[in-house]
Amino acid sequence: MSLLEKDLIENKVGFKLDPVTPESLISEINNAASFDASEFVITNKKESMSDSFINANFPTLCRSIQSYIQRIVEDMLKSEMTEDGVEIHHGAISGNPNSIRIIKEHIEEYLTNNGLLNSNFPNYYPDLTEAIFQEVFGWGPLSVWRNDPESEKAKVVGQNIWFMKEGKWELQHFKFRSMTHIYDLFERIKMLNPENKLDRFQNTELESVTEDGIRVSIMVPGRTYQPVITLRRQTVTNYSFEKQAALGTLPTEAIEVFKILSILNLNQIIAGPPGTGKSTFLLTMLSESKDMHTAYIESRFEHFPNILFPKSPIIHIQGTQRDIEGELENTVFPALLRHDIEQVIAAEVRRVEVELYGSAGERGIQKLMGTFHSKFPENIPGILARLSIQHNQSNGLNYSDEYLRFAENLHFSITMEQLDEKNKKVSGVQFYELNEETWETQIVRIMAYDRKGDSWSFNSNIPERIKSIAKIYHESDVERLEILLKELEEKYPMKEELKRSIGLKASRS
Repeated sequence: MSLLEKDLIENKVGFKLDPVTPESLISEINNAASFDASEFVITNKKESMSDSFINANFPTLCRSIQSYIQRIVEDMLKSEMTEDGVEIHHGAISGNPNSIRIIKEHIEEYLTNNGLLNSNFPNYYPDLTEAIFQEVFGWGPLSVWRNDPESEKAKVVGQNIWFMKEGKWELQHFKFRSMTHIYDLFERIKMLNPENKLDRFQNTELESVTEDGIRVSIMVPGRTYQPVITLRRQTVTNYSFEKQAALGTLPTEAIEVFKILSILNLNQIIAGPPGTGKSTFLLTMLSESKDMHTAYIESRFEHFPNILFPKSPIIHIQGTQRDIEGELENTVFPALLRHDIEQVIAAEVRRVEVELYGSAGERGIQKLMGTFHSKFPENIPGILARLSIQHNQSNGLNYSDEYLRFAENLHFSITMEQLDEKNKKVSGVQFYELNEETWETQIVRIMAYDRKGDSWSFNSNIPERIKSIAKIYHESDVERLEILLKELEEKYPMKEELKRSIGLKASRS
């Protein structure tokens, strides 16, 4: 019998703060099963119910229905329908519509048969069935956030709950009723992935993702004083540069510049600190090149490009976070190339993915895109070099050689910054130029943001090496890009000292 099946049948609470004994669990289930149905029959509306009545009775009703559905699972086990029972419960927390429908049907059946349809429930839930489902099989009060499409993030610290609204965190008027209530939710979240582990000793952090694309991060006591949950999701539905300009992320006059940059067969990185909108910008660039045969690589499924661009030839790949025995480089990537991949997207460039940027051309990749945690464009080749050395510790790599290798294979970067929670900007667009005689790396900016003046300036000097690479497939687009940049430079000229900066200078070994 699997751990999941045992959890469903025995009602174990893996993080309960008070000592848990078999006797206490049996007593709790027995007490719940023998409740008096008449105590739940009420005539008042939910808005007028006292909190004490909710706290005293609603949890008991939830435990009784949990016991009822556990008996249904036991019947499935006896009739060799184990897989169906497990999948239904797994799908409930993961957001599978069919699983949710089946469990709600059982809840409504129980309420109807016992005359409990008018029972009391917390007023932050829309109806009784939803309230019971979320308390026993779902996300508890966090389901309120899941049903609010405008909120990008939710956070729980202890029992308190915050939602992010219009760029600001707002403390909610409701919260988890107890720590045990939170730890029950943790047990259900562990079901999202068979590899998920969470306890107070060795595995005090957990990251996972639901079927509907919500990213879940958890830290528990042992690591923190109180349990912490953060939920994040993409709320953007319009991935276009017109939308980015409307939000003030880039100037309207530069929309066509970014559209051209998106289709050029060049290796690029979108860089910036966390929360600066890198993933949204990456998907916006993908919207312009979505007809290319693309491999979209993530450590876990989060952004779902096949749903965003359903008619595009995108292969969505889930890698491992630890790159066991070079899985990405030695197994996944060679397999992808057999599917005629033209463009590779690394949703987040870490130590595992960094080699893609070091040898993209050698592998036959026409184009490479990714996101990266760095604020300064001058540092990007150096950070990539250091990550490569860390990833290949036994190979005796030289930092200078690695820096130049990445500067040669990385063609341009887009850097982003965040002024506040709602205000995100493209802070710069820069090409990387390598002088093959002096081995000096130069960063050539074509666009720069001035925070003081809240404005952008432009430079039309595209390095010759970059132009020659881009013109192989897009000669007319490169010529159009030069014309646009010259027009923008005339209107918004860049200061001379911003146009170029020097990176590492070294000699080839």
